[in-house]
Amino acid sequence: MPAPPVRYAPLACLLLVAAGCGRGGADQVGEAAPVETPAALVDWAHTHDGASLVVWDVAGDSAVVDVRGDVRRPVAGLTGLLLAAELARRAGRSLDTAAVLPASAVERRRLPGVDPPRPDARASSLAGLARRALAGDRAAADVLLSTLGREATGALPHRLGLDELDAPLPLGGLVLAWAPADRPGPREAQLASFLALGRPAQRDSAFARSRAYVKSPSYRAAERARLERGGLGLSPTDRRAAARATLPQGTARAYARLLARAVREDLVDADVSAAFLDLVPRPARDSLGERGGLRLGVAEGVVDGVVGAAAVAERGRGGRIAVLLADDGVQDASALLLDLARADSLGE
Repeated sequence: MPAPPVRYAPLACLLLVAAGCGRGGADQVGEAAPVETPAALVDWAHTHDGASLVVWDVAGDSAVVDVRGDVRRPVAGLTGLLLAAELARRAGRSLDTAAVLPASAVERRRLPGVDPPRPDARASSLAGLARRALAGDRAAADVLLSTLGREATGALPHRLGLDELDAPLPLGGLVLAWAPADRPGPREAQLASFLALGRPAQRDSAFARSRAYVKSPSYRAAERARLERGGLGLSPTDRRAAARATLPQGTARAYARLLARAVREDLVDADVSAAFLDLVPRPARDSLGERGGLRLGVAEGVVDGVVGAAAVAERGRGGRIAVLLADDGVQDASALLLDLARADSLGE
């Protein structure tokens, strides 16, 4: 079954760990760069040290644009591609991707004032959760990660031959671990202590906090009350620094290669590749998606100014992939990446 189209809010408004578009003011973390054309996006990446941009030609198995493509950076959103790859691998084997989870499975993971409200909360299949995760729904990604399991997802980068990528971790638990409600002292000091732990201990803490938030009613109530009263208690600058220091890392080239393998039907096998690509959301607003057999897909996310976005323009076993990793937002990044990816595929 083809993936349903997904409607995207502007990327600048998907600040999952900022307070959301509606509140503005000091809670916002950075402003999206006003980049208006694909060529301007390439120019911006060249002049912005905090950005990596890769456009990958699938048939040639090489980059046609490569701006710091091998630099490891913090990644927002695109770790969901690893989850989707594992879900596709296990589909019809150990997991029923059509199995429906109640809306409460996702909603109880939302953090007040951190995650955008979801007035359309609804039951969702595992496949639906993967599409929501790739469209920037942090809570959906955490549910999918929990379902697939820490051990299995932790082994994903190595099993896929993509050791440049860190394994996914629960972002809700990570955010709570930055400055937890059950620890005494100033929030800035709590964050400094967390940053000093090192990545293995930070991952352990993120998984532990995520598990406690779901399993312990008293802990969840305490954290929700704290967040509803005054948020995380960290400044936008501190949150931005925390995201850069603790999010999973990866390279734009490695994510481009992951998507290219699926287009070439080489992600495990043809069936797994097709199932994976079916999970990548299609942009509803793009009228060229089916033109000449071209299929488009987008994945994106933002966490406190850290941006991850990828676009696929696929025809048969060819096409192009565009991937952006950056420490600042770019207005309509997904649309610009789609234009970069599809230009050659459409003969433009």
